[in-house]
Amino acid sequence: MDWAIAIPSYKRSALIQTKTLSTLARYDIPNDRITVFVANQEEYLVYRAAFPDTLKIVIGRLGLAPQRNFILDHFPVGTHIVMVDDDLAGFVEKGEEGGIRPLTSLRAVIDKGFAEAVKANCCLWGVYPVPNGFYMRSSVTYDLKFCVGSFWGIINTGTTGERGIHLEHNQKEDYLRTLLSFERDGKVVRINYVSPKTVYYKTAGGMQCPDRVKDQQTAVEYLVDRWPLLVHINSRRRSQYPEILLRSPRLKNR
Repeated sequence: MDWAIAIPSYKRSALIQTKTLSTLARYDIPNDRITVFVANQEEYLVYRAAFPDTLKIVIGRLGLAPQRNFILDHFPVGTHIVMVDDDLAGFVEKGEEGGIRPLTSLRAVIDKGFAEAVKANCCLWGVYPVPNGFYMRSSVTYDLKFCVGSFWGIINTGTTGERGIHLEHNQKEDYLRTLLSFERDGKVVRINYVSPKTVYYKTAGGMQCPDRVKDQQTAVEYLVDRWPLLVHINSRRRSQYPEILLRSPRLKNR
């Protein structure tokens, strides 16, 4: 199956090499499938000096939501795009008796995600958000389940028109994309036995900023206001950041 990998990155020219690019290389993903999207000309020069000439680098937009929108408009509608964060340390899959093990084949997971999306007649697929074998399941689901922003795939709809996905907030953009996709298609695909390995909110660069808590609160208020029957505050989660959960109208899973 033909697909392209897009990596938005900001001020992480060193980290992306030791994390995501190294991870993709371990899974034999060739550079000709990968495009790194940077914020401006200054960042382009830094990344170009750090990367081999065979790696594609494109100047996009500053900010995660504008960059995601730019990427969807950069590729033709219908392109199978895999979005990957720039700080992934690896992937795991559910093992025996609640354990986890290193993922065997990343290509197989990507092919599976797009095949399931085509079969379900929807555009978005994702994986389990945290590498915890106790909660992971040996299933693929189609109801409203959160597709984490660090690794996901989409059959590109662009950002305009009735089927376009346009993001308005940098924070909680993965929840927004999940909800917009579900609202449009009536389902999203999630592979519940695979998860990326990353550390949220901790690494320098990327979306780290002094106003992140405030910006997340604004995004959460928007989501709760727009989808009051599907989104509610997760009061049990202890974090400086506001957390939410999705309520799912039940669909048949498999």
